[in-house]
Amino acid sequence: MKFNKANLRRNAHLELEEDIVFTPEQIAGHVSLLDIKDIHAIAKLTSFGEIIKADIEVKGTLILECAYSLKPLKRKLHVKDTLQFSSVPQEEDDILYAPAPDIDLTAYIP
Repeated sequence: MKFNKANLRRNAHLELEEDIVFTPEQIAGHVSLLDIKDIHAIAKLTSFGEIIKADIEVKGTLILECAYSLKPLKRKLHVKDTLQFSSVPQEEDDILYAPAPDIDLTAYIP
């Protein structure tokens, strides 16, 4: 889910929608997480001067290992979050510094 900051500034609003596939390498190291399936992400982007606001909604299915039986267990995933980015370093901790011309939101999706 990449977008170009200059393109967003021209339009002020942008909506991205994408199915995301996680590789076994990305999942490795997460205890009890066996697989991530059917991940669908929607991002609504808005530009406010130097600040870019990204409202992200992610739905999908997690395959977890049951702590008692060790059998695979399916759980639905539905996460909503708001991220803020800036090309200029900010003193506020909740604004992420993103100096590159493109931002890849996939890195911020669980």
